[in-house]
Amino acid sequence: MTTMRTMDGSIAASGAVSTPVPLRPAGMGAGLSRRSAGVAIGLVSAMCFGTSGTFGSALIAAGWTPAVAGRPGR
Repeated sequence: MTTMRTMDGSIAASGAVSTPVPLRPAGMGAGLSRRSAGVAIGLVSAMCFGTSGTFGSALIAAGWTPAVAGRPGR
């Protein structure tokens, strides 16, 4: 005996099945989550790049250089 979910959300056994829920095409809905993730990564990257100048200039004003910032123990 097989069971299926009908369009109204109920579960019916074989023989009493009305209309099965149609499957979505492969392209529908799949790209939306990837696109949203890509936009989110792009926004986070832009925010990090935008604030790097502020933090970098404060470190340079305090006497730090890229060579000193890369050494452990400073």
